[in-house]
Amino acid sequence: MEQVIRAFNEQAERLLYYSPYNYLRELGRHSHFNFLLNQLQLWLNQAANHFTFNIEINGAAYSFLYHFLPWDSDHFQVSTCKLFTVLYPENNFVDLVQAVAGFLKHLHSNNPGYFFGEIPAEDSLLLQAFTASGFRLSETRLNYYFDQVQTFESERFPVRVAGKNDIDLIKKVASQNRNPFDRYHADIFFTPEQADNYLATYAEACQKGLADLVLLPGENERNSEAFMAILRHKQDAEQLNTSFARILLTAVSPDCKGWHLKLASETIQFAKEWNTRYVLMTTQATNRAVFRTSEKLGFKLGSTTHLLSITI
Repeated sequence: MEQVIRAFNEQAERLLYYSPYNYLRELGRHSHFNFLLNQLQLWLNQAANHFTFNIEINGAAYSFLYHFLPWDSDHFQVSTCKLFTVLYPENNFVDLVQAVAGFLKHLHSNNPGYFFGEIPAEDSLLLQAFTASGFRLSETRLNYYFDQVQTFESERFPVRVAGKNDIDLIKKVASQNRNPFDRYHADIFFTPEQADNYLATYAEACQKGLADLVLLPGENERNSEAFMAILRHKQDAEQLNTSFARILLTAVSPDCKGWHLKLASETIQFAKEWNTRYVLMTTQATNRAVFRTSEKLGFKLGSTTHLLSITI
């Protein structure tokens, strides 16, 4: 594991982009790197479901850090693993492709099934090595942030906090308003029915405690088939010595046109009441409607990541 620690420090410049909050530059590079080091401890301590595959190519060391996802594996009835990062010497594409081939052989022997990873656009060599090795691109994500929470002023919109009786409504809205470009609908590994069911299940989990808050249009709104789930990410925020709220999941039916902006605006209002520094939001690079919402409210584009997957 000393080799992993040494490589992690030597490759800090590239690895900083693997912090899911790297675009919050005011927090400082040191904070982001320490956040990644805290995550790395799970692999250094060989925590359950966390694995490291090491391979040497022409005298150079390569390390693939990934973890097994029990919930996803159970839900989709297929072994599912996710990449954390890859440690590799830069500027040797041919050897990197050979290392990826060794990693895929390892997965085939140990965790055959479905494997995916979210890779920052800045790690272009790894993206090329993965795609050259048979990985498929399923989604390109744009990560937005809003950093003027405490001075935000806007028209107020009628919303209410979802309760237990709203679970069926939330599941319906999530599953019936399909986004063909989200990860699950775009990845050919999943059927449309599997993707719809996953979103319904995820929306239900948001209402049952995964999210801190789920907002719906107000009681008097004629059409209420829209929702926005918000998570405050307290543990991550504390590690970075800040505060933020993330929009986890949103779905809006065609009859509720305009409610994405209204719910996002009210999310900022709740974040303001919580004395939160940032509001975060992720969408697909194809979601032009969300671009307009983001621009109107004053969100800023922070980073771009690519989701790649492969069936082992």
